[in-house]
Amino acid sequence: MEGNVDQLCFACQQIDLRALFRSGDFADHDDKLDSPTHTVETLRAQTHCPLCRLFLWVIDQTRDNDLTAVFSDLLPSDVVLLTPTSLPECPSQYGLRLEVWRDSEGVDWSRLSAPYMLLPVASGWVPSENIFPAMARQAGGTMFDWDYAKSWLEQCDNTHGYRCESLVREGGFVGIRFRVIDVDRECLILAPDNCSYTALSYVWGNVQQPLLKTTCLDGWHIPGAFRHIPLPRTIQDAMEVCRKLGLKYLWVDSLCIVQDLPDTVAGQVAHMDSIYSKAYLTIIAASGEDCQEGIPSVRARTPIQKSAWVSDLNIATVFLNGNRELINSKWNSRAWTLQEYVLSRRCMVLTERHVFFSCGEGLRQEDILGIRPEFARIDPSPAALPVIRRSLLSNKPDDIIMRDLYEQLTRAYALRFTTYQSDIINAFTGVTGALEPYLGRFLFGIPEDFFYFGLCWVFNASCRRRSLFPSWSWAGWDFTGNSASVNMFGYRYGLEDHHLGWVHTHNKYFNGGPASRVWRSGRFSMTINGAPNHHKALYGLLGQESRKEDLGLNDDQKAHLIAFVTYFALVDVARQPNLRPTVESSKHILFIIIVAAAPDVMILPVEKRGAVFERIGNPESMNEIEWFAMNPWVDWVYLV
Repeated sequence: MEGNVDQLCFACQQIDLRALFRSGDFADHDDKLDSPTHTVETLRAQTHCPLCRLFLWVIDQTRDNDLTAVFSDLLPSDVVLLTPTSLPECPSQYGLRLEVWRDSEGVDWSRLSAPYMLLPVASGWVPSENIFPAMARQAGGTMFDWDYAKSWLEQCDNTHGYRCESLVREGGFVGIRFRVIDVDRECLILAPDNCSYTALSYVWGNVQQPLLKTTCLDGWHIPGAFRHIPLPRTIQDAMEVCRKLGLKYLWVDSLCIVQDLPDTVAGQVAHMDSIYSKAYLTIIAASGEDCQEGIPSVRARTPIQKSAWVSDLNIATVFLNGNRELINSKWNSRAWTLQEYVLSRRCMVLTERHVFFSCGEGLRQEDILGIRPEFARIDPSPAALPVIRRSLLSNKPDDIIMRDLYEQLTRAYALRFTTYQSDIINAFTGVTGALEPYLGRFLFGIPEDFFYFGLCWVFNASCRRRSLFPSWSWAGWDFTGNSASVNMFGYRYGLEDHHLGWVHTHNKYFNGGPASRVWRSGRFSMTINGAPNHHKALYGLLGQESRKEDLGLNDDQKAHLIAFVTYFALVDVARQPNLRPTVESSKHILFIIIVAAAPDVMILPVEKRGAVFERIGNPESMNEIEWFAMNPWVDWVYLV
């Protein structure tokens, strides 16, 4: 037992840890100095006090590992406090957060929270008067406990049921040659029927690594083949993780897809939703800049936890910022890794310092006993596995799936990097495949059943065009620089209230129903023969080859073309303070209606390029009275 009450410093002797864990005494710091306090300076002086050493370890870990940047600039006079935090899933218990308070100019207090919480340790004995449902687990050694990780999998297998089953279509591998690595024989094999395999999600990086090609296909199927191939360290470590967990087969994209057979690559890319969803486990190697850096927890590492005996109570740190490690990792910046995580049944996530396990039921980590309390749940962006699974399994209406999942995933994905611009859709096909049962087929990343909504995305800061994709899709723009952000909710109305600009609504400007195919405004009435009566006809016009030929389009433009009837107006933006064009142009910009929902319309700035138009900026909302005061006219628009 480390120390006793006599070894505690005077300030720590005033702290009743049982009372704090049980009732949250001192939870309200209206007067910052009413509860026992330390300063950073006094903590460093109290080397004999186990609780002071624990506080100091938290401060130093936070500063040295860049977990909270402000901790790198602490002052000796900064005040250190314990702040009880109620645990929502354990209402009879509090966890203790370490906070640093700074007197700013003698008036206001600024508050910095460390990314750790203190909890009692599940050490085999707890004082009878205390019942602590949430407890820390001793994990301070230099090696990760793989037997504990096995228990996560066993518990998920035996108790979790449908929440942790595959999300996607049955028979997803029909027609493709599916290979896996036999980690014991160290070679490739054709996956057996009903193969239980592990998938790896990792960063390739800008390094050379072995790739499966037709010239080495036969040789790599020979037992022991991988002993003679310089495999990247991350892949070697992933094979070792499988061995430690008792898992026989591993799927790695670079070694299991024949890279010089385009049809094979395309076939497996199209089935990424099945590959990751059907995997027994996905290993997330979320550390390092490339595949040569390996997985830290497979080897000895710096201890991740500090504990202390205070009187007869053993307490230890629990790390709360696994999400921050994940968010800041190179792995999280790559386009392909988003779908690899969110489509997986369950993941073993290995960061620079910690290991945690995510499945449809929740999150587990190595320094806490049981399911991680809800207060400490990983931020659903990007670590959204439980959130996404629960949404897709809860029979929510399609418009809620659209708002809660598609918007969140697309916004996060659009800011990620791809080595090849052409992969921006390929690396998202797994997500769209999983969402198709709810949102219908996808066209360049936009769900066809909600196409009107998909046209309303907006961006902040500068971005660059991707000419391989249409201007009307978010896939046609690169948002990865200059702190850009993307918002798929450019039009803030309920989805049930949205109408395409070419679908009629019942108000004084848009009379009649969709079947009438008659557009009326105050000045004129116009009938468009063959105009669509449903928004799906938007992309139906893509099949009219004769119309494409008449427009003199090249092949890319033909593939990108959408055609519809709507209103046009040439707007003097200098006279419209509500319009904020995002591109440099003359003061007159041509706008078209893409959404009509009384009393407003959503208008999109476009520019003529030959016989077609391209989007040149963000959609803007305008009152329909103002819009029609500009005398718009009705015609076909051909948007690419």
